[in-house]
Amino acid sequence: MENINRLCVSAYVKGQAAIKAAGQKVRDSARQVVEDESGMEIIAIVLILVIVVALVVIFRKNIMNLINAAWNKIFHPENDASTSAVQTGDAGNGNLF
Repeated sequence: MENINRLCVSAYVKGQAAIKAAGQKVRDSARQVVEDESGMEIIAIVLILVIVVALVVIFRKNIMNLINAAWNKIFHPENDASTSAVQTGDAGNGNLF
C-alpha cells in the first residue's frame, strides 16, 4: 500500500510539473505572437506601392510626356522634339506611348 501511495504521489508531482511546463510554453507562445513585428515590413512595402501607383495614376500624362521627350532626345536627336514636347505636351512623331 505504501508503494502505491508513493507511486501516486510521484505521478501527481510529475503531472503537476508537466502541466506547469505546458502552461509556460503556452504563455511563451502567446507572448511571442503579441510581440512579433515581422509583418510590419510587408505592410510598409504594400503601403509604399499603393502610394507610388496612386501617384503614377494621378500624374500619368506628365510622366508619359517626360518619357516621350527623353525617348525622342535619345533616339531622334536631329528632330530635337524634346523641348517642344515638354512645352506643348506632345512628343512629336515618335510617341512612345
